[in-house]
Amino acid sequence: PQEEDIFKFNKLKDLIEKANYIVVFSGAGISTSAGIGGFTGENALGSLLHLREELLDYKMPTYAHMAVTRLLEAGKVKFVVTSNHDNMHRKSGVPEDKLAELFGNAYIEKCTKCAKIYIRKVVCPTINRICDDDNCKGKLIKFGVRYGQQTPEQPLKDGFNEARKADLAIVLGSSMGTAPFCSMPPKAKAMVLCNLGVTLYDSRAILTFRMNCDQFMRKVMGMLNMQVGVYNYSQKFELGYKKSNDGQYKIQLKGHIKNEPCTCVESVSFKYKGLVKELDQSNITNNFETELLATQGTKLDISVVFRSDYFEEEVNSNSKELKVELTLDEAEHWKLLEFQKQVDYD
Repeated sequence: PQEEDIFKFNKLKDLIEKANYIVVFSGAGISTSAGIGGFTGENALGSLLHLREELLDYKMPTYAHMAVTRLLEAGKVKFVVTSNHDNMHRKSGVPEDKLAELFGNAYIEKCTKCAKIYIRKVVCPTINRICDDDNCKGKLIKFGVRYGQQTPEQPLKDGFNEARKADLAIVLGSSMGTAPFCSMPPKAKAMVLCNLGVTLYDSRAILTFRMNCDQFMRKVMGMLNMQVGVYNYSQKFELGYKKSNDGQYKIQLKGHIKNEPCTCVESVSFKYKGLVKELDQSNITNNFETELLATQGTKLDISVVFRSDYFEEEVNSNSKELKVELTLDEAEHWKLLEFQKQVDYD
């Protein structure tokens, strides 16, 4: 009933204003409005089969993700613990030292030889991944926990420590059925639950809300007179060429950062001698490339088409297509380019 909701939100506002240490705990429900489902520890990396892993790059943080980040920036929330490994909290701007990802992250790779961890800006391929350190050349694997495996020690420790420090735990989009996640929020002095369905911990919560996370966080931000504002997403990549000893030019589009592919591009093509030539995309590196026998000084008008997945909703972007001119020369040459997308949540 509406009167009951008003009463509960007024009480929640009072709890938030009086709390000194709020910790947010997020489950799969916080990501469903982004088109992501099942990214919890219950299935862990295996659940990525429900949504091809590379498609995560095209998903933007939900309103609830962004609201949590704004509350963190304002100092009202002190820490975030999540059972998801979809990278959405990092993508929305939550700093690494304010986040515990209990079951890993699809964007993080670990070297099996030197144990170094790499936090990627895009989802990387899963085969033939070699350590960034040329002196190591160990195999890279995704840093995630599969069902039945042990939770990494540090995020587990951080999750329980932060829960014990909290005078208010706000749980967003979790059925509270996955251990050890479900054992953490009750350690706080008070717990608030927001989930569409009933949980086994409802009786231990000071307040429960049966609504989706975006609706809930819009109410919270409204009563706190706060806005989420605009989210800016960008991805840099390089387009260029290198001349080989046999006189052919290798035209290539690749990621800007070492060992990270460009995932925002759908196709690359140019006209040469009246014919349209497409750059082939590698199934291993994701780079676009082709070879061309041409003379020095040849000008290529290249068309870079961005992935249609970015334009499912009404957003502002620099363009769905980018036109680039390259003039072939003896020396290797690269242009730094950027895809930009803006989402307004208010």
